[in-house]
Amino acid sequence: MNPTQPSSNPNLLQVQGSANHNVSGASLSFDDVGSHHSGFGGIGFNGESSQGHIVIISLSLALNIVTLLMFLYCKSALGNGSKHWDRLKRYTRKMCVIHLVFSVPMMYCYGVFWHCDYTTLKLFAFSEVECWSPSNSGLASISMLGALMTFIITLISSLVLVDINPASKGIFVSFTPFFFASLVASNTLFAFLQQAIPPYIYYAVPSLFIVKQLLLCVALVQRYPFFRRVENSVMFGVLVGSGMWAVANLVVFSVNSNVPSIDLETSGLAIMGVGFLLPITGIVLGFVGIEIATRVIVSKVKHDLDNLMSSPQGELEEMKYSHLFIQWAMKDHSLAEYVRYLINEVSSTKVDLSFIDLITSACYMHYLVEDFQTSALLLLKRSEEMFDSVWFIDRLELQIRKREITSHIHAESAEVSEYLTKVVAKQDTILILQRSFWKIVLSEEISELAMEQAGRKIWSTL
Repeated sequence: MNPTQPSSNPNLLQVQGSANHNVSGASLSFDDVGSHHSGFGGIGFNGESSQGHIVIISLSLALNIVTLLMFLYCKSALGNGSKHWDRLKRYTRKMCVIHLVFSVPMMYCYGVFWHCDYTTLKLFAFSEVECWSPSNSGLASISMLGALMTFIITLISSLVLVDINPASKGIFVSFTPFFFASLVASNTLFAFLQQAIPPYIYYAVPSLFIVKQLLLCVALVQRYPFFRRVENSVMFGVLVGSGMWAVANLVVFSVNSNVPSIDLETSGLAIMGVGFLLPITGIVLGFVGIEIATRVIVSKVKHDLDNLMSSPQGELEEMKYSHLFIQWAMKDHSLAEYVRYLINEVSSTKVDLSFIDLITSACYMHYLVEDFQTSALLLLKRSEEMFDSVWFIDRLELQIRKREITSHIHAESAEVSEYLTKVVAKQDTILILQRSFWKIVLSEEISELAMEQAGRKIWSTL
């Protein structure tokens, strides 16, 4: 069955028209389904450019393999306590940065061998190559393997690089690394899928993007991952706005396809306005909606804590959203008094908190309350009692925070131990020098030069 050719009117914003949109570091492009050229339209399969494209694919595969080997080597070095661990960790993080920067372009390169023009059964990028020819089948299989490796490595790299330290001064610092990883990995996967999906299914690519953005929106409001409350609103606005951009593409394409008699001179600007205003409206509505919701959460928790403070004998069996309140308080110091009171109540078991509440409280105490590292570990111990009754993601969050806090405590203990060892060694040295000094003083023949030298040695040791 031959697919219907889309309209090619240049005055309309079309889904099949080439369009690019950047969403959190990954580009969205709805490919030209009516053209024989994609983003690699100048490449000919038999020319030097095609060889260059294959070289790019080879370099991408090599980068994937090297990064995987670095991950395995890091795991081995960490388990064996290798002395090269710090240097290896730095190199691995640099590889992760390189991989995240080039992951989406790499996916587009892999997708070229799947981007078929089903009207001619030739590749869009290489017009001389049949889609199902033996040569392209081999390259398509290799590109599929490379895309799978890139997706997995991108997911791991995003988990490695996401900033989850509440003491960090950066932007979009997250309590949990999984939202950022989902955002980056989904954008990377989408870059390949929009090339692989048959282009005559005009609604598939924008519809898939809308579903992806909706799932990310749901994930965001389920957890609110960022320590700064307003950053959750900003991210939600970006997700909604980019989703509305895809909706605008669908609307405009539908009008273009189903209303062939439309007056382009009078309606062209209106259609372009829809394509521009829908994303802007989505950004504003998304930001305002989450901003209101998060402010209501903060007000509710403050109200509950005020009631608890005013009635010392009262108890709250359950306090919803307390983990978000504590999480946002790590960057909003105006909430510190409430959080200190809440943590005191938690420590005395007057307030029954959930699994995630205990982890968040432990994180707050470790980073923002001095000399409370032991109490933070006790809260983690309480959360471990609920380990079997929580989701897999929550278990991973516990393991991440537990390792982070315990390793930090061990590092501080090691520093203190090393400092004390140096102090004891210095005391022993001074004691030996003092004995030498008094031996000179009590000798029958006192040498002023020897006394002066002994005194200088003692002074230089202090």
